[in-house]
Amino acid sequence: AHDGYAFVVVGQAWSISLELWFYLLAPSLVRRGTAFLAALAVASGAINLASDSFGIPTYFFFPAQLYLFVIGILLYRTYDRHRLAIARRPWGRPALAAVVAAFVAYEWLPPALAPYFTFAVCVPAIPWLFATFKDSRWDTEIGNLSYPIYLSHLLIVVAYWTVFHGHNGTVEALIAIAVSAALYLLVEKPVDR
Repeated sequence: AHDGYAFVVVGQAWSISLELWFYLLAPSLVRRGTAFLAALAVASGAINLASDSFGIPTYFFFPAQLYLFVIGILLYRTYDRHRLAIARRPWGRPALAAVVAAFVAYEWLPPALAPYFTFAVCVPAIPWLFATFKDSRWDTEIGNLSYPIYLSHLLIVVAYWTVFHGHNGTVEALIAIAVSAALYLLVEKPVDR
């Protein structure tokens, strides 16, 4: 009678179950050939598209999300095999500009096309973005804040709405960043240490 996820205090934590499934499979997946992984990604993507076309939610269904993880493996292989060629072609900053432009354009694209366009721009950019920014201190710091922001932002949006009976995206984002920095510095970093 009730959706189980309705009882989760941090709603975004649903994604942890998908991550756990991937981490259970990762040791066997990374040993598989590229053709197998590409076929698996296509099959998973097809499950995702088919489910969407029938109005079946795919967020919580691991086989429909597996393609995202497998694409990550394939992108790392691409980077690893072509590391020198990627390093010789400094396309990281143009790739970053393309990704930012894709997200800015998202709002004005037809809703049926927007996610596919953004995906098509962002995925090929990843090896160049990684090569360009992997040693960047600010990239590391942004990365350190990404998960706390992911976990706290909805709570902050709801709290802001509850107190002020409205939304201010800029203020909510700044609060989310501040709360996430505090979580990282006061909880995550000491635990890691």
